[in-house]
Amino acid sequence: MDQSDKAAQSPVHVRSKSTSSELVVSWVRRGRIDADTWFDTDIPLGEEREEYIVRVLKNSEHALTKVTQTPECAIAMDELNGLGYFDETAYFEVEIASYGTGLSTKQPLG
Repeated sequence: MDQSDKAAQSPVHVRSKSTSSELVVSWVRRGRIDADTWFDTDIPLGEEREEYIVRVLKNSEHALTKVTQTPECAIAMDELNGLGYFDETAYFEVEIASYGTGLSTKQPLG
């Protein structure tokens, strides 16, 4: 699967911003059912509920998991520091999966 195929199947589009106390990861979800309609203010979920699993990966290994019911997750800098986030030799990514789809999106952190 090439990069354009992966992007087409990504359940979310990810953004992040950091402050001195936390890293906030947010995203815009992709619609699964009738996503092209212009009649509603929001597109249908296509899942039972809106819930996301947010995983922080360090050097491709699972380091932290959070679950959220909103398209945003704040991770305390102290928590990231405990994982070695400020070690320049470590590579961190965030992986976000929407509930029930099995699809996920990875984004480098930093």
